[in-house]
Amino acid sequence: MDDILINLSRAVDYRKIEVQVRKIDFDTIKSEIETKELPDVPGVKINWKIIEKAPFHSDPKLVKVILNKTISNAMNYRQGSKNDYCNVVITTDSHGAVVAIEDNGVGISNKVKTSIFEMFVKGTNKSKGAGLGLYLVKIALDKLKGKVTVESEVNKGSKLIFQLPNLV
Repeated sequence: MDDILINLSRAVDYRKIEVQVRKIDFDTIKSEIETKELPDVPGVKINWKIIEKAPFHSDPKLVKVILNKTISNAMNYRQGSKNDYCNVVITTDSHGAVVAIEDNGVGISNKVKTSIFEMFVKGTNKSKGAGLGLYLVKIALDKLKGKVTVESEVNKGSKLIFQLPNLV
């Protein structure tokens, strides 16, 4: 119950905050997410690849929300095998950043794929959360004027591709 209230409070806060544009250091965000945000999930390998072709400017807090909540979902909806993984590929250029987060988890059915970013929508009936994680991602994405593409197949995994414009 506490997590639900915390995430609802965050949703209100994220909607109100003004975007604070700064140069993004993805290595720092990666380190913060790995050490402070993500649950320790034994047996799940997170593979990071950061390709910075040009400086990227955005709101670090909101970028971190997008990465953290999406990777957390990958951790929460894994298959439970020794081969579970989450690949995070971040590429920047003068126009912006493309963030691709791919896993080999349980996947998202076509039935809910179009609504996973709505409040209280859960990917499966077995979902433990309240259906607020990707809703928070959508709020952050909208604030940053970004776009997302979802590719998924049930029992094979998902790939979410975020396109974030450079805000300078």
